[in-house]
Amino acid sequence: MPHRRWTPEEKIRIVLESLNTNIGVAELCRKHAVNPVVFYAWKEKFIEGGKQALRCHKGVLAGIERHQELGEGLDAYPALLEHLVDSSRERILSIIQVSQQIIELFDPNLVVD
Repeated sequence: MPHRRWTPEEKIRIVLESLNTNIGVAELCRKHAVNPVVFYAWKEKFIEGGKQALRCHKGVLAGIERHQELGEGLDAYPALLEHLVDSSRERILSIIQVSQQIIELFDPNLVVD
């Protein structure tokens, strides 16, 4: 198969197609002229990104629960959230960007700010 560059949007669309249809990987790869090894790498990264998004959310909840266990009042929450956001800012922005791309794939007319 000829080497080509795929945009992130194309990769997401193809991986989502594999998850949302009954098309086999071999057929999907032929349809899009993608090497199956490359496709599996995309799929693995896509799934890992989803896992990280869930872990990030879980980490925020764990931090809040930890503050509650320590008996710290609501006054401590802004500092806690600021710390969590600062330490996760890059990951959060990446998750937002991927989420926007996924939304745009499903509805290109939808504008997400």
